[in-house]
Amino acid sequence: MDPSLPTYSGTVDSFSVTPSLPQGLTLDGLTGVLAGTPTASISESPFVVTATGPGGSTQITLQFRVHDAPRFLYSTGPQDTDLSAYAVGASESDLGFGPIQGTGALTPGPEQITFHPGNNFAFVPNRGLPGLTGSVSSYSVSSSSGRLSHLGEVPCGEGPRRLALNRSGSTALVVTHEDNRLFSYAVDASTGQLTDLGDVLTNTGPTQVAVDPLGRFAYVLHDQSADITIHPLDPVTGAAGPMTQAINYWVTPPSDIAISSSGTIAYIAFAGENSLQTFQMDPIDGSLSPYAAITLPDGPRSLALSPYDDFLYVACEGDDVLEVLELDPASGHVTQSTSTPTDDAPVRVTLDDTGLFAFVLHSGAHTIRSFTVDPTTHVVSAGATVRARPLATDISVYQGEAPAQPRTEFLYALGGSTEDLSGFKFDSYTGQLTPISVDSLAGTGPTDLIVDPLGRFVFVAHQLSAELSVFQISPGSGSLFESLTRTSLSEPPAALGVDGGGRYLFVALPQSAQVLAFSIHPTTGELDLLDARPTGSGPSAVNPDPTGHFVYVSNTGGANDSLCSYRFEGGQFVSGPQFIPAPGSPGPVRFSPSGERLYVALAGSNLIVPYLIHPVSGSLTLEASGSAPAKGNTQVFEPHRSGAYGYSAATTSNGGIGEIRRYSIDGAGALDFVEATPSGIGPVTLRSGPSGNYLFVLNGSSDDLDVFGVDAPTGNLTRLGTYPVGMDPIALDLSRRW
Repeated sequence: MDPSLPTYSGTVDSFSVTPSLPQGLTLDGLTGVLAGTPTASISESPFVVTATGPGGSTQITLQFRVHDAPRFLYSTGPQDTDLSAYAVGASESDLGFGPIQGTGALTPGPEQITFHPGNNFAFVPNRGLPGLTGSVSSYSVSSSSGRLSHLGEVPCGEGPRRLALNRSGSTALVVTHEDNRLFSYAVDASTGQLTDLGDVLTNTGPTQVAVDPLGRFAYVLHDQSADITIHPLDPVTGAAGPMTQAINYWVTPPSDIAISSSGTIAYIAFAGENSLQTFQMDPIDGSLSPYAAITLPDGPRSLALSPYDDFLYVACEGDDVLEVLELDPASGHVTQSTSTPTDDAPVRVTLDDTGLFAFVLHSGAHTIRSFTVDPTTHVVSAGATVRARPLATDISVYQGEAPAQPRTEFLYALGGSTEDLSGFKFDSYTGQLTPISVDSLAGTGPTDLIVDPLGRFVFVAHQLSAELSVFQISPGSGSLFESLTRTSLSEPPAALGVDGGGRYLFVALPQSAQVLAFSIHPTTGELDLLDARPTGSGPSAVNPDPTGHFVYVSNTGGANDSLCSYRFEGGQFVSGPQFIPAPGSPGPVRFSPSGERLYVALAGSNLIVPYLIHPVSGSLTLEASGSAPAKGNTQVFEPHRSGAYGYSAATTSNGGIGEIRRYSIDGAGALDFVEATPSGIGPVTLRSGPSGNYLFVLNGSSDDLDVFGVDAPTGNLTRLGTYPVGMDPIALDLSRRW
């Protein structure tokens, strides 16, 4: 918080506060200045500040609450089979890809994720197949990695749509769209287990359920009967009883509902009427009395109410705006509104618990955008954008211990001639590397190496022996050990890729022009072949995109140089390949921080070229005007996490001395060369650390690894150290931690 200076008249000798301030905040006993950064969350509590002077003392009571920062954002969709996490940083421009995972449930169709108030558990209604019973899954949550561990599921009715918890998290309510019912479950706060408390009938087509914050009523919205039913809640169990009223003051179905924290005001949006209506809630029977209505931009689809009931956020799908309504907390009347442009078709808006971060999901653009709210002026500012999976329909915020801080833990380099692995532990504060042991050679004719994004395994491809190795990473030390029998292939592999959830390994086979997909056992790393597809001639690199939905193969087939794309779902290639020319020996592709573009270096053409990724099919569109000239047999271009610039490695004509070339990236993804920084001899590849503070460059002729510090605002590089690796190193990768 900003320092807060007291105002007073008279003479004050000292200031004191009771009880002690939240951890991290201090009160200066002489000046009374309140300042600091809270380091532990507390519920809203009173603090009495006393000013003492010659004439006596006086007091004032301050109210504080401290929330954990948003750490992860999740997206789901009932037509998808995966749960996607996004890491939320400390600023509005910091939003990155987290792990992707399957639901682990027997019932398909995850609708949404709702987190328990204790932050230990999450609950997901699964829509299921038409005509069959759906379910509700329970998960434990890893606050550090964002991973959800499936604990089990309980049956629900046909077509579960939405789940809401009561304020304490002791009861979960779920509406089922196909059989028109409202289910109640008791929540075990220690295990996350759900126990069925029964179900009751609602009207036709329930789509939403909202729980009165005081635990008295549940309100169910319907898209077919176009009304709202009211269900009393049992004061002991929280279970919903039979509906007592069906309210319909309108013609079109209600699209969303938000209830004030006092349980006195309900806000209901109507996408078909472009309106927001305000209702007074009766404390006895829960009935709704309309008393105000305003016209909104086209298609108000989703509502999010701020923690203090002073602002209401409305995602307006038709006009592509986030409407922010300033409210009178006592009466609910709208006193002011502002519109902030969004991407195409915003369908869901959610806030974190502080009310200072808003996140919007767009069904048209297939993106998620962050927004921040200035705590003083309440001005809303657009922040970062990331690509969502094309079937996402909902987003949820997980409050963690601190904003996500991606960092590098270990680095591994592959020696071509010495057929060995070099490992290093990385100090993310100093930028220094410490060598670590590897108990096995890389095998015969190693050709590529890649690290599991969850930090469990290192995979190595062996060209001469036509096999794959799996090395387990020892937690803490980073040392490697090989415990599995190597996976034999029908021909020599050329390159490896792994998806963002660490579930699938992809292998490029040049002789038969194929790409293989293997599943990865989460504990042992054992590989199981799932699928194979043809590629273009001479596949030399394979790279899944950050959403885990698409796979790209670089083909170096001479006159037929190309990139080919595949759509990948549930362990199978479901479409592709789709080809696009990339003349001049395309190298591995790397993705923009938003996941909306990929960049490829064409060594034979001395160009670095951006391609736009179609959000649904994954097909590529060449953006030739955004290309930039390269030099010195450039193999790869690495965008910085800021999206404002990126780097390539080049060998100059002066005895093979290398240089790192920095390019600026404009808002349309176009490149422009800025400057070059000297590197080692014969750089072959580079990697940008996930924090954005470091760049790692592997030099093939000087057999070493350079570490550069990155000045984030400018992209300027400072060499921090050089470390020996095996002879003729050919591949480099690093582990990533949150």
